[in-house]
Amino acid sequence: MFYEPPVRLCISSVNSRWIGGLLLVHLILVAKQCSAQQIRLIPDIPEQVFAVGSNITLTCIFEDAELYKDNSLWQAWQLPDYVAKHPELSDASHRLSQTYVKNGTHMISTMTLTNSETKDTGYFGCTVRLFRLRDENYEVKQYVYVSSNDNNVFIDDQQGGMKNSTFIFEHGNSGLVPCKSTHPNVTVSLIRNSRNLLSEPNSNWLMESKRGLILHQATFEDTGDYQCIGTVNNISTKIFFKIFVEGIELIRVDNIADPWEGNNVTLICRANINPEFSSPPEWFFMSKFDMSTLKRIYVLINETDPSEGIKISLTNDELGVYESRLELLNVNRQTTHREFKCNSKIDNKTVSKEISFFITGPDHSWIIYGLILPIGIIVLVMIFVAIIVVIQRRYCPSWDIGECRSCVCLLGLWNCLQMCTYCCFLASDFSS
Repeated sequence: MFYEPPVRLCISSVNSRWIGGLLLVHLILVAKQCSAQQIRLIPDIPEQVFAVGSNITLTCIFEDAELYKDNSLWQAWQLPDYVAKHPELSDASHRLSQTYVKNGTHMISTMTLTNSETKDTGYFGCTVRLFRLRDENYEVKQYVYVSSNDNNVFIDDQQGGMKNSTFIFEHGNSGLVPCKSTHPNVTVSLIRNSRNLLSEPNSNWLMESKRGLILHQATFEDTGDYQCIGTVNNISTKIFFKIFVEGIELIRVDNIADPWEGNNVTLICRANINPEFSSPPEWFFMSKFDMSTLKRIYVLINETDPSEGIKISLTNDELGVYESRLELLNVNRQTTHREFKCNSKIDNKTVSKEISFFITGPDHSWIIYGLILPIGIIVLVMIFVAIIVVIQRRYCPSWDIGECRSCVCLLGLWNCLQMCTYCCFLASDFSS
């Protein structure tokens, strides 16, 4: 006999006077509520804890199976990565068993994993797919801890990024170290050089209990040895691992503002690469922009004999990081290149970074506003006065110019010119 939960009916009483649109929306919402209750796990709890060596048993129940044809239903179990992706290591063929039974109204599947291990910790789930006009998926899952006093934490190689306990991340990207706890009460610490990186302010490390340790924006300085430590009831266990950050980085020293003309500019290209395919960075400058292909054309810089005004130096630190420094001496806007590229090889593939900058000169605006503008105003005034004198001498040789200026020039310079010219014409007419 199998467990048959009571049948639940979803009934919607709809006023016949409602418009068809509201009725359709209501029926869709009710259908979704019913479908959400069609699948569940027994025991129906979000997570549970098992001791190492015990058997993990879960039952998946899909209701209303009689509404579908036999060939329209498909059911499967989702297992933690250690069991699903590494069946030989986990001995899944001998430890895992599944049963499928369908009675009049329900489809029931039971999964049992015997002799559980700490690496069995993870999500167990049940999925049912309906093949109809459009596929419908129903899924339910539960997180299972497999606890052990000898292993408070373990590393679950979920993404295949671990090689001999070494995780390889790309510079500037985020990476996951799946160091997980085997019990919800375990406190996880990440130790490097006697420092707990999870407790430091502004740390680029984050702990998610069901995923592991997350490194945000990996840098070359994150390359090194680490300890993932789990503590519960004053008992701690630890796991050692390494991180190798590969990639290329290109920066400009004092990259706050554009460099001034006549100053020096220093570019730094750093590359951390697999020693098997190691090669020091190479520098290129942009010679022109090809309008036909809309691409920049770069030219390799001869590091042993660079052009005048260019100096290149190369170092390699204890972490295996190449650092190439390109110095531009006494830059100017006419002859100095302003767009550069750095190339290196990672896993036998060429990668590159580009950088550009502008060269600015001293600000001469004070000359325009403080010297040229006042001089220009003075010159205009002098020209204007000269025009007045010429007019007065041409048309008023015997007229009292001073009197005219004292009477009329109070109206302003332009009015003075107009009125004095008029007076001079008038005086000349009277004298004739």
